[in-house]
Amino acid sequence: MNSPLPPNATKMERALAAVTDRLEAIPLPYPDLWNPDTCPAGHLPWLAWTLSVDDWKADWSDAIKRSRLRSAMAIQRRKGTANSVRMVVESFGGAVSYALGSVDTQDPRCA
Repeated sequence: MNSPLPPNATKMERALAAVTDRLEAIPLPYPDLWNPDTCPAGHLPWLAWTLSVDDWKADWSDAIKRSRLRSAMAIQRRKGTANSVRMVVESFGGAVSYALGSVDTQDPRCA
């Protein structure tokens, strides 16, 4: 026990310092819980909720769930843009191509 207590510390202070040392020695899984690659499969829905993943299906494979979680923050930053649509589709293993349309200047609805 490496304690900053003074030599005249009471029994209670020493006991509290010993308990604190024991508690600090317990390994905590928090970094693993925030990482889509190391988070236990049973905790993935909670991680998705925390990261505000809009679409989540329990029957997806773990690979798709983890891919979706890895891209969640980037999608949230660009939400509503064409790039975010592409990222969502790619997280499912698909591909998107965009076709830019032209405006008909003779059509009054396009004016």
